[in-house]
Amino acid sequence: MTSETTDITAVASSQKNPIPTLSTNNDDADFEDPEAIRLYISKYAENNASLDARLAEQLKSRPTQDSDGENDDEDEALLAKEAIADEDDPTDYETIDYYTTHFGDAVSDELDLHIGRVNQGSAKARTFTNDVLHRITFHSYEGANVDNLTELVASLNKPLDDFKALRIKEKVKEHWVEAHRPKHGAFKGNSHIDLEAQLFRLMNTYRDVLFTNRLHSNASQIRRAYLLHAVSHLYKHRDATAENAMSLRRAKLRREDIGEKRDQGFTRPKVLIMLPARNSALEVVRMLLRIGGKDQVEKKAQLIGGFSIRPEDDRVDLSKPQDFLANFRGHTDDYFRFGIKFSRQIDHLFTDFYDSDILVASPLAMRMAIGIPGSKAYESDLLASIEMVIVDQCDFLQMQNWEHVEHVMNALNLMPKEAHDCDFSRVRRYALDGKTRYLRQNLVFTDYLTPELNAMYKKYFQNVAGKVRITRSHPGVITKVVAKIPQVFTRVDCPSLAQADDTRFQYFTDTLLPNMMAAAWTAKGVLIFVPSYFDFVRVRNYMLKQNYSAGFISEYSNRRDITRHRLAFFRGQLSFLVITERFHFYRRYRIRGIQHVVYYGLPQHNHYYPELINFMALTNATKGAFDAEDWTCTALFTNYDLQQLERVVGTDVAKKMVVGAKSVFTFI
Repeated sequence: MTSETTDITAVASSQKNPIPTLSTNNDDADFEDPEAIRLYISKYAENNASLDARLAEQLKSRPTQDSDGENDDEDEALLAKEAIADEDDPTDYETIDYYTTHFGDAVSDELDLHIGRVNQGSAKARTFTNDVLHRITFHSYEGANVDNLTELVASLNKPLDDFKALRIKEKVKEHWVEAHRPKHGAFKGNSHIDLEAQLFRLMNTYRDVLFTNRLHSNASQIRRAYLLHAVSHLYKHRDATAENAMSLRRAKLRREDIGEKRDQGFTRPKVLIMLPARNSALEVVRMLLRIGGKDQVEKKAQLIGGFSIRPEDDRVDLSKPQDFLANFRGHTDDYFRFGIKFSRQIDHLFTDFYDSDILVASPLAMRMAIGIPGSKAYESDLLASIEMVIVDQCDFLQMQNWEHVEHVMNALNLMPKEAHDCDFSRVRRYALDGKTRYLRQNLVFTDYLTPELNAMYKKYFQNVAGKVRITRSHPGVITKVVAKIPQVFTRVDCPSLAQADDTRFQYFTDTLLPNMMAAAWTAKGVLIFVPSYFDFVRVRNYMLKQNYSAGFISEYSNRRDITRHRLAFFRGQLSFLVITERFHFYRRYRIRGIQHVVYYGLPQHNHYYPELINFMALTNATKGAFDAEDWTCTALFTNYDLQQLERVVGTDVAKKMVVGAKSVFTFI
């Protein structure tokens, strides 16, 4: 098993071409200087091969930790003094100390009662609306919540300026405000940060949050909110453990019995952040360092070298849509994992996993680090004491492999196999009982709601504090179709969800395809869009067996086959072109030669619906051979496809389309 924790600068110092040392100051200039990026990447690549052996050995040498997770007694004493100095008078706070009420060892006394309600699924749902978060649905368990939902929702509209009442350290506030300061000009208050203020207030209650209104335009606000919450959580934990350690030592010197001070888990990592690609990780960590606000950052150069690419190597087509550029500009490798450790004056990057406060990883890399359940190499101990899981860009992760996410979620908060130098006298009682997962906070952010996310919300969101699902009504994108062409939506009624795939396939092969072949004018220039790769394979095998003149392109097709099929389709040598949603997500080609679009199923990304239809105009512009009157669009949906349908035609219309006697709907 490998681990990206080696000090690359130290390794390079013994080589002929050492890697240049960038400034360790926490300055954004290094992230934006093209010359510094080019120089470091070149040296990083030269020395990368020699690092592989060192990376493989890293986890074998784990540092011995004190009971509070720090190695320096002097640091502990200073942290305790700092924590005491930072608190004016705890009795002055008018709000609830959610950290203590949620993670304090006292919750162990009544935890079994709350866990019973969670396992019974007895949560009560209550929905509120506002102009920023739109629809907020709380699922709460009786007796587990200490706040009033009506008052909580009302407080969401307050600006994020009462940091003391929210128990956020003053220095964190200063750095968070600085993170909003534009490059030129002064900070302009709270008017532009309503979203992150409301999100933070919700997350600060330690409820699980499923946020489905993410866009590339509000991604930075969402990240600032959850990173502020993560940093605040770590500082609260650090201050509590340091203060308790000082109390225990003071009592020992005075020979007093002050009882137990249980404030820790089995291992040090407390926060896990899962992201789809290195470019996202670079932006998140860069923002995290700004909010953390340390004067120095160790191994910042390694972050820039390993998670950036030279500007001249970033060959993404700038004419492609903004959502594509947001996902694929920069370093898009999906295999990475590293740790971050916060100390008193320095933020340490690429630390050993067991000596880290935050783990940043792609689901694929984390799954490889964990291994296969039941095997001797299964390594879930590093996730045993995770208290906060953040999963960002779930729409992107679902285009990769959602099973990786589920694999990691299943490995969270299991009982460790080894002690890892743990002081069990400081471990919370509920952790010793194997109940940490009922206190873990899950924060998930996505562009849209899917059945997989609903299943995740039901299966893994077991927080006794409750959970929140944030959604919105969709206006639909059908009005973004430029040409006035008939768009026919056909409902394929299924007796059950388990039979939906078979019923759709049978309708497609027995009714839709024969009807298209019967009409000569619809038997050519047909683009068939298939959301699922498994359905794609099924359709491909059938059409090949029936000798249809068709080309097939999926996310696994090589560039040569893609070019060949696209060109043949444009020239009319192929009557059908079948593509998957993942292919369109990763390539976003403008497909020419389309006269008819068939949606075997509606896309998860709703903007793909008008986008593919509008590609018909490319044919008209280049050939001038077809009029809009000759173009058609056919979309299949089942009575279980409400989520995809509402994003295309609008929420109100979709609710009417999935029920009732009428099964065919035409829009022009």
